[in-house]
Amino acid sequence: MTFENLAKLTHAKLVNEPAITSFEAIVFEPEKVKMGDLFIGRDPQQIKKALIRGAYAILSDRKIPVYDEEVGWLRCESIENALISLLRYYLSQKSLSFVCFDPVSVALMQKVAHRDRLVFLTEDIRKNFHRLMEAAPESIVIGSDENFIRQVYPAYTIIETPTKEEVSIFKTTLLQSSFYYRNHLYENIKVPELFLPQLTKVLDFLQTREIPFDVHKCDYTPYFYPLFVTKRLQLKPFGTTPLTLIVTKDAAMLADVANYVKEKASWAKLLCVYSHEIDTSDCPISAALRYRSVEEIEKLKEIEFNFAIISADPQQVVQTIKNLTKKEPQSLFEEL
Repeated sequence: MTFENLAKLTHAKLVNEPAITSFEAIVFEPEKVKMGDLFIGRDPQQIKKALIRGAYAILSDRKIPVYDEEVGWLRCESIENALISLLRYYLSQKSLSFVCFDPVSVALMQKVAHRDRLVFLTEDIRKNFHRLMEAAPESIVIGSDENFIRQVYPAYTIIETPTKEEVSIFKTTLLQSSFYYRNHLYENIKVPELFLPQLTKVLDFLQTREIPFDVHKCDYTPYFYPLFVTKRLQLKPFGTTPLTLIVTKDAAMLADVANYVKEKASWAKLLCVYSHEIDTSDCPISAALRYRSVEEIEKLKEIEFNFAIISADPQQVVQTIKNLTKKEPQSLFEEL
C-alpha cells in the first residue's frame, strides 16, 4: 500500500517527503519488523528499534520527532481509529462472517469448539487486527464487543436468544453439571448450572454451523473460576480443601454468581470480595471485604468462610496468592 492511500484511509497526515512511497506489511512489535514494513506505535524507543530493523514507514498518534527523513512519517488522531479504518477496508475484500455473543458464551465456545473455521476476537485491537488479516476465507469471527464488531464489519449477526431445545438436568453440584441435551447425556462437565443456558446456546450454534466440538473439554472460564485454598491461602488441587474462592472478572456478574452460590450452598459461610469502586447494592451476601488493591485479599486469612466470591481477574488473584505463599514461613505440617 502507498503512503498516500494509507493517509487517506486512516485520516493521517504524511509529515515529511520520503524517498520511499509504499510499505509491505503492518507490524506492532518492533522486534518483528522486517525491511519494508509499516510500524505502528507510540513509544519513541520502539520506533527507533523499528527503524533499525528496516521499517519503511511509521504511523503514530504522538508528536514523535522525524528520526529518518528517508522513511514515511505519518501522524493520525488515534491509532485505534486508524486500525478500525484499515480493517473496514481490508475486510470489505474478505469473505468472513461475524457473530456476536455474550462474553460467557464466547469463553465457553473457546473451550469446546474446534477452531479450524473460527477466529476469536480479544480485547486487544492489535491482536484482533492480525487475527482478522490472517483469517482464512469463509472463517467465522466470534466476539462479544458489539461496538467493535459494528465498526469493522456492520453486516454482523448477534446471537441473543437461547436455543429452543430443552435442557434436562440430570445432576448438578455447585461447580459441575450433568445434563441431557438433544438426547445426549453430558456428565460432570466443568460448567456451573448458572451458565448452562449459555453453554447450550453455544452447542446449538456449533451444531447448526456443523462445527465439531467436545463438551468434555470444557473448563472454567474467567467469569466463574474456582480456586481451592488453605486457611493460609495456599493453592491446592481441585476439591482437596474445604475453602473455595470463586473469582469472576466481570463486576456486573458478581450478584448473579453470589446468588447462585448462596442458593447451591445455603449451609455455607459466604463472603463477597470486591473493589471499593463497585456498586454492590444488588449483592445478596452482606458479609464483605472491600479492597483498593487485589493484594488485600491476604485479609481472608483472618476471616472465617467456606466460599469467597471475588470480583477480580482470576490470573491476578492466582499470582497474588502465589506471591503471598512465597512470603509464608515453611512448615512441616500442611494446614487445610
